[in-house]
Amino acid sequence: MKGQISKPPLLNKPVTGWCEWVDVPTVSPLPILAKMDTGARTSSLHALDVHLVTLEEGVFVQFKVHPKQRSRLPELICQAPLLEQRIFKDSGGHREKRYVVSVGLHMGGKSWPIELSLTNRSTMGFRLLLGRTALRGWLVAPGKSHILTRKHLD
Repeated sequence: MKGQISKPPLLNKPVTGWCEWVDVPTVSPLPILAKMDTGARTSSLHALDVHLVTLEEGVFVQFKVHPKQRSRLPELICQAPLLEQRIFKDSGGHREKRYVVSVGLHMGGKSWPIELSLTNRSTMGFRLLLGRTALRGWLVAPGKSHILTRKHLD
């Protein structure tokens, strides 16, 4: 009919809640609670003592993570290949140069590589933000949380 707006098909995309438990094996053997952040292009991980190391295989970023919300334990030492350094603007408009690494993400029975910027998120509510590049192919249900799995809830 003339004047009606048609709704686009959902194309059978998987649906995630606004926060979910995800696995990032390069970073942690424990699941990490992630917030889906469609306002951010690149995903971001809480990381401390971030520095470059040169190995036989190339340049890597070594960093410490605290995968549990509101806890400094366990503290894990990780490393991942350096992709690049980029300037990021936080929600307050402050600019920061960050290292970017590529890691595998497992969520909702699916696995794919994502880029993570490494920064100190100790004052933020979530240790991991998944940006819209990582969420490409997913629909985010903003009124729901933990719809993919409840097995990690304490």
